[in-house]
Amino acid sequence: SEDPNSDVLVKRLLSARKAELVYTKSGHYASLIKKQISSLEYMANQEKLYNVSMRFAVVSKHPAVLRSNTESFVKTMESIGFKLKDFHFFNKHTFNPLNMGKQGIKYMMDSASISEIFPCSFTPVPSGNQKPLAVNAITGKALYFKPFSGNSYNIAITGETGSGKSYFTKRLLNKMSTAKIYIIDPLSEYNSDVIVDLSLGEYIDFSIETPEMFSTVSGALEKITGIPGKKITATLMKLGEKSGAIKFSKVISELDTLYCRDVAISGNIWHMPLTTPVKLHGESAVFRFDHKNESLRDAFFSLVFTQIISIVEMENKEKVVVIDESHLFLRNSKDAEIIDMLARNSRHFKTSLITVTQNIEDYYMNSYSESVLMNSINYFIFRQHGKIKDRLFLGYEIDPTALAGGNSSDYSECFYATGTLIRKLKIYGNSEK
Repeated sequence: SEDPNSDVLVKRLLSARKAELVYTKSGHYASLIKKQISSLEYMANQEKLYNVSMRFAVVSKHPAVLRSNTESFVKTMESIGFKLKDFHFFNKHTFNPLNMGKQGIKYMMDSASISEIFPCSFTPVPSGNQKPLAVNAITGKALYFKPFSGNSYNIAITGETGSGKSYFTKRLLNKMSTAKIYIIDPLSEYNSDVIVDLSLGEYIDFSIETPEMFSTVSGALEKITGIPGKKITATLMKLGEKSGAIKFSKVISELDTLYCRDVAISGNIWHMPLTTPVKLHGESAVFRFDHKNESLRDAFFSLVFTQIISIVEMENKEKVVVIDESHLFLRNSKDAEIIDMLARNSRHFKTSLITVTQNIEDYYMNSYSESVLMNSINYFIFRQHGKIKDRLFLGYEIDPTALAGGNSSDYSECFYATGTLIRKLKIYGNSEK
């Protein structure tokens, strides 16, 4: 039944949660309150809210099958946030549908959430003939994903090699094709009209403006060129005194002149591996730096990510930044810190940050990597080792080890969570299914 007082109740709950947040400075509980505020703000924007209660019957002729199906039903309903009241076991002789008239627990829900429960109900198809990203593995209903909505645009995708996460990420990017997309691709798995390969000496020119950028660029160039950090910092300070903001290409040229060619001045011959500036002209781009040396890989990442941040700050339209194999960088606290900076400010920059990694545990290597996860709102969990019990999944334990599909199949499965709901999805390789 429609609740005539729902708007008052939602506003009251929203005010209470916001007031509670004022006195909860930080920590896991503050993050949980923020998730609840996001959910309440979503409900406040719905045209109609309903008080809903439902009664279900699980029926089978065999007692063992009945018990098994009942346990599966209970776990499924609890995973999507329902509490079951007065659950009884009946046999075929005592079951009477007329006994199911008792009123159950009422939930306040919007019409879209109600329709999600029932396979026979209808979900409005977005304009523009948009195809679904996936289907609900339980109800078979289509999932239409809107990345640029909610309090955060950030997405975390985790799964072992062969689980289907890479295919899903590429499919997701196809749905976001109207945005500008920048991909950090250390294993060369993505293609684009513009590929910037730092291993081949290519780079994007950008302005170095803040003390943080000065420090990041200086540290990265020290590892890449072998030029002492003090000399690089002195060069940056000298150039900055003249113009404030410094073009990266000017820094490269100055270092090349001072230290990489004149043996008499430097006493050594340093190699400048960055030689070719690439202009984007507004296109999307893939950044590569295939290097086995961990220190150099981190240095290349710092440069690339600094370039990307400078780009997304300038662009006014929607943007997507993908960090593939992000566990390679989240483990390094300095790399994780600059990733976290974008994660915390991404909505302000109209940017969706997508981190793709092997296991959700990769986000718990340091405080910055954990903050990246907490500042994401959409989680896609593909097959991976170990069970997961986390506040992000409503406190329930989920087991992704048995998720089916992947590289050897025409479909894959994943858990999709937002902090307020959990769904099991099926992603078909054939988009027509």
